[in-house]
Amino acid sequence: MTVARRIVSAMFACTFGLQSAGCVHTQREPRSYPGPLVDASSITPDMFLRQRLTIQIRGRALRLEAAMQKHGDSLTLVGLLPFGAKAFVLEQYRSDVRMLSGFQQMLPFPPEYVLQDVHRTFFRHISAAPLPDGEHRLRGDQEETRERWRDGRLLQRSFRRLDHKPRGTIRIDYGKGISANRMPPRIRVHNGWLDYDVLIETLEYQLLPSVTEPPPPRSTP
Repeated sequence: MTVARRIVSAMFACTFGLQSAGCVHTQREPRSYPGPLVDASSITPDMFLRQRLTIQIRGRALRLEAAMQKHGDSLTLVGLLPFGAKAFVLEQYRSDVRMLSGFQQMLPFPPEYVLQDVHRTFFRHISAAPLPDGEHRLRGDQEETRERWRDGRLLQRSFRRLDHKPRGTIRIDYGKGISANRMPPRIRVHNGWLDYDVLIETLEYQLLPSVTEPPPPRSTP
């Protein structure tokens, strides 16, 4: 078992019967927060990512540690509070999302919002391939996406609702840039829709072997 898988297995312990420790298995519909999710089966590459998040919202700061694993058709996101309790566990299988909840009442917004912002930060690309240097725009799903590229790396991405519901812009700054093989040490997210800022610090980034379909059985002559 790799280091990444051991960490993920430990963080996902509440999935396997620790409800008495404050982890309750629930399913609920996400509240209104516009924006599509990318089908997990189309996200590449497979990876494990561990980060520290500092969220500034309404005059207070909240610190979380988060682990994300994309493997095959599944994307799993775990948020840990400073004292080790699970704030939330979100699982996305292809386009289906379910939540295994922990102490989510301590978050300033529903955990589903975190998943939306994860998709905007890492998966909502204008193009699957690196783009030429400069600014690029795409309109779809009632949103305008802008990206700024240099030397094959994405430097900045922003989202704006075309119907102005909600108003404002979500802006993501990747420092010296992000690519499939490089995760920047810090990412800054300004969410003008919900009026909060997040500093994301990368603690660990590991590419995982891709899941492939088994070859068809060989016919015998």
